[in-house]
Amino acid sequence: MIAVVIVLVAGVLTGVQRYRYRFVRSDQDLLRLLPGRADASLLFADLDALRQAGYLSVLEGAEPKQEQQYTGFVRETGFDYMKDLRAVAGEMADAQLWFALRGRFQWRKIRDYIGGHGGNCSSHSCVTGTSTPGRAVTFRAIQPDVMTLEVGASAARASELTRARQNSSPFVFDAPVWVKPSRALLMDPVSLPIALRIFAISLQSADTVVLALERSEAEDTSFAITINALFRNEPTAQTAKNQLEIDTRMLKTELMRERRQPLPGDLSWLLVSGTFQTSDRQLHGAWPVRKELIRSLR
Repeated sequence: MIAVVIVLVAGVLTGVQRYRYRFVRSDQDLLRLLPGRADASLLFADLDALRQAGYLSVLEGAEPKQEQQYTGFVRETGFDYMKDLRAVAGEMADAQLWFALRGRFQWRKIRDYIGGHGGNCSSHSCVTGTSTPGRAVTFRAIQPDVMTLEVGASAARASELTRARQNSSPFVFDAPVWVKPSRALLMDPVSLPIALRIFAISLQSADTVVLALERSEAEDTSFAITINALFRNEPTAQTAKNQLEIDTRMLKTELMRERRQPLPGDLSWLLVSGTFQTSDRQLHGAWPVRKELIRSLR
C-alpha cells in the first residue's frame, strides 16, 4: 500500500509539474513560437472558436475527398485535423513556412509514423522529406498539446520555432481567423488571383493590412470577410477607399459586359458586394458571405 501511494503521489506531482511549466497557454503564446520576421505574412485560426460560434456548422454536409495517404495517416497517428486541431498560427517568407499547432496529439504515434515512412526522429523532433526535392518538414513536440512544424529548404532553422520570445509582443487581431499579408506580397501580388490582385494594389500604401473572418448579423449571411487597413494619414486612407470602390464598380461593369448577372451563390457576387468606410487613418471593408455561396461550395 505504501508503494502504491508513493507511485500515485509521484504521478500527481509529475502531472502538476508538467502542467505548471507549460509556457504555451494562450493564442499569444502560440504566436510567440513563430520566428517573427518583419517581412513575413502571418496567419492565425482559432478552430475551437469557429466551432463554438457555429462557423464550421455551415459546412456540415460537405464531405471533402480524402487521399488514401491522409486516411492512413489518421489511422496510424490517431490525429484528424478536422476534429483534433484547435488552433493554428503560421508565418510565410522566402518559400519558408513555419507553423505552431495546438491540438490533441499522440506524439509517440506521430513519431512512429514518420519514422516508419522514411523520416528520422529523436525523442522530441522528427525530420522527413517532401515530394519536392531539396525540401524538408521538421516536426517538434513543445508540450503535450503543442507542436511546431517547419517546411523549408532544410531543417537547420527549426530551432527558431522552439524559442518562446517572452519579451516580444506578437501581432494579434481580434477575430477567429485572420491573415496579415506581408508588404512584399502587397507590392508584388502576382501570385494572387486577378480579382484579388486588383484589391491588393489599392492597399499598397497601407502600413498594415489584415483580412479577417467575422460574424455577420444579417439573416441571409453566414459570416463576413473583412479588411482592416491602417494608413499614414486620413487622406491616404480616403484615397484607398475611393480606389477600392472604383475597383468594385469596374468588376461590376466587366460582368455586365460579359452579360453575367451575379447571383448570391457565385464568387462574383461576393467580390462585387464589398462596402468600404474610413475613420481617421483606418479603412474598413466587408464582403458578406451569403448562405447560398456556402451551399454551392459543398
